[in-house]
Amino acid sequence: MAKEKEAEGTESQDKKTEEKPPKKPGEMNLMKMLIMVGGTVVVLFILLIVVYMLIIKPDLQKMSVNGEGKAQTEEMKQAKDEDFNPEEIKKEENERFMSTGRITTNPSMSNQFVVVDLGLDFYVNEEQMKEIKKEKPEESPLMLRPLSSVKGEVNNLLGSMTVQELQSIRRDTLQRMINAKLTRVFLSNKMVLKEAILQEFIIQ
Repeated sequence: MAKEKEAEGTESQDKKTEEKPPKKPGEMNLMKMLIMVGGTVVVLFILLIVVYMLIIKPDLQKMSVNGEGKAQTEEMKQAKDEDFNPEEIKKEENERFMSTGRITTNPSMSNQFVVVDLGLDFYVNEEQMKEIKKEKPEESPLMLRPLSSVKGEVNNLLGSMTVQELQSIRRDTLQRMINAKLTRVFLSNKMVLKEAILQEFIIQ
């Protein structure tokens, strides 16, 4: 009898173990899934930071340096609305070149001086051609206002930067910044700036 009972007990235990469904090899418990999801989120976050630092941030800086594209576009539209089409005056006979002479200003929070001399290559409209000759255009009375505005914009730009910023900035970058500022000055005077060339740059 005892042997029969033991046999019956063993059979019932075997049945219970058979009743438990075997775990599928692909099944994961909740903890493992949470760890995997968390790891994926962390990796994606790190990738996002890397992409921002290497790609997006430099592009944003370029936009801020070259920038003011929207403002320039608005200036162009405004100029066209005033019966002045900048594209029409971009002809060789309308082209003029002049130097600003030395522009001197103090950088931000400094007693030092910054000296720049710009060469301005630009186009004048048909009416201005009569008074602004190719030889010594800076001596024309019509150039007094634009030249004064040019010097003011350059002073404001250089005066807003520290000596350290001016020393670390690349010359071509500074030239692009000046071009962006002066493009609007010329458009407001019904002229078109072709290029502002940084002829001289000294920090004293």
